[in-house]
Amino acid sequence: MRVEVDGMEAYVKVDSCPEEPQLRIKNNKEEEDYDGDTYDSDMDVVKFDGDSAPPFIQIRSVAKKHPKTWVHYIAAEEEDWDYAPSSLTSSDGSYKSLYLNNGPQRIGRKYKKVRFIAYTDETFKTREAIQYESGILGPLLYGEVGDTLLMMSDKRNVILFSVFDENQSWYLTENIQRFLPNADGVQPQDPEFQVSNIMHSINGYVFDSLQLSVCLHEVAYWYILSVGAQTDFLSVFFSGYTFKHKMVYEDTLTLFPFSGETVFMSMENPG
Repeated sequence: MRVEVDGMEAYVKVDSCPEEPQLRIKNNKEEEDYDGDTYDSDMDVVKFDGDSAPPFIQIRSVAKKHPKTWVHYIAAEEEDWDYAPSSLTSSDGSYKSLYLNNGPQRIGRKYKKVRFIAYTDETFKTREAIQYESGILGPLLYGEVGDTLLMMSDKRNVILFSVFDENQSWYLTENIQRFLPNADGVQPQDPEFQVSNIMHSINGYVFDSLQLSVCLHEVAYWYILSVGAQTDFLSVFFSGYTFKHKMVYEDTLTLFPFSGETVFMSMENPG
């Protein structure tokens, strides 16, 4: 499956993954042993409509008198970010020459940036695991407001469509000095140079550098965000699959600047 919008592309591979043990959901009768003053249990079963319905998603909600406090250890750290870590094909030559090639008048695909990094504890010594497909995104922070939800879907994908204008970066001068062989000969106001520093990306990856993977027959949720000011709206197109949005199956989603939507799809075809 291919996801594309305004020159930004990402490919999603659907694999036949080994089955995981099923989580057994208790019914209300089995909850009688719990203290009624502490928990108020309820069970909801959500079934998706459609001719080839995906598996049920069972949601168990437990109302708590004392919500848990979630502690996250986040640091802002400088690093060199590579917009295209995977090699582009020969057919991508024009795109590569405009945005990614390093040369006398081009910074190329690497820029110094700041990322939010999650650590396991207050010592800030051990990083939490980072998935490649998350790209430049910071950690996902899961919080709860009185309830605990157990969802029988095991794939959450976040894709952030964003135009990074590196001409506005605090590190532009440093990037010129570090990545250009002849920094003194660069004219920062040159229109062509400025165009080369505008990166249309998904999760901080350009063109088809973002490679996502999901499992066959699972339900995949997509949290899709648009951040940037290069255009009034974005039309996100899913090639090969349809998603369910507001009770309708579609393959194109329109986003306005600084907006987001949540959609889901059932992965029924491998490849």
